[in-house]
Amino acid sequence: MFDDIDDTQAPLIDHLIELRRRLIYALIGLVAACLFGFLVAEPVYNFLIAPLENTYTSWRADEMADLAKDNPDLSEEELAEQVPDFELVNLNVIEPFITKLKLSLAIGFSISFPLIAAQLYAFVAPGLYRNEKKAFLPFLGATPILFIAGAGLVYYIVMPLAWRFLLDVGQGFGSVLQQTMASYLSIVIQMILAFGISFQLPVLLVLLGKVGIVSSGGLARARKYAIVGIFAFAAVVTPPDFISQVILGLPMLALYELSVWGVRIVERQAKRDDDDADDAEAKPRSAPKPPPLEPEAAMPDGVSPKDFADVEPGAAPKQTQRSPKPKKQNDFSDLKARISKAYKRTPKKPKRPPKKR
Repeated sequence: MFDDIDDTQAPLIDHLIELRRRLIYALIGLVAACLFGFLVAEPVYNFLIAPLENTYTSWRADEMADLAKDNPDLSEEELAEQVPDFELVNLNVIEPFITKLKLSLAIGFSISFPLIAAQLYAFVAPGLYRNEKKAFLPFLGATPILFIAGAGLVYYIVMPLAWRFLLDVGQGFGSVLQQTMASYLSIVIQMILAFGISFQLPVLLVLLGKVGIVSSGGLARARKYAIVGIFAFAAVVTPPDFISQVILGLPMLALYELSVWGVRIVERQAKRDDDDADDAEAKPRSAPKPPPLEPEAAMPDGVSPKDFADVEPGAAPKQTQRSPKPKKQNDFSDLKARISKAYKRTPKKPKRPPKKR
């Protein structure tokens, strides 16, 4: 048993050294991106809070216009007091720093994610075949594109509609909207991550279909369960309003149907490759042509040099009948089994210690 451990010790150490090197590169990239995120945290926070500011400004103007119609005697100052502007507040002195630190980590991870994914791929790539690398690279490129698409959807469409709905339902006259920086940032990051991760559904399902874990027929039959699961997931990860839930649920349903279509294409390609491999195995190989005889060694058919040993001068050589050689059959039906048997390794039996007498 100890001999087997010693034999496998060197490859394991090499893999651990390579893994450590890749992790160090990824960690250095993450730290550098987080430091950059700390420098640009303030403009990024202003960018993230813009949907709430714009939505509240529009809602406040509409509320003041409706209030002025009902009460024409009110002045602009009185209308402004009735519908005050919102304020960003901090509950303690350390909250701005913690908020900036959290935002820096989120920015750093978003920037360094391509580097982290590249280091992970570089660690796994030596164990992949060339066709597997070609199949894996499109998914690696589609992941950030789909994540950015989900983040753009939540920023430009979901958040304005969700904030407007919540203001119309829950905000009353004479109350002040006081939003803490930490709570607002937590909600925004949660929504961006939820939409970005949800948009990875086609990548996940197509990869599972390529491995053979799921099939297009199984995904099509499970469509009704997928609808319930998608809307349940949307209800958990979005704010408590049906608008954001529907806006997340409908694209996820479209992505699910796109995944079924993608898995079907992968299955057709795999079937086409199997058929080509079977045709290549069933096609008989042409026998190699024998090399031409030299002029000195050329003999008539059925005549060998031994026939001239006992032949008198002027007499014809004896004709000998040669038995036909059996033709070699090209049977490739068990080619895979023979190759796997040739490369099959038998495990080494552990050496037993000698028995004590």
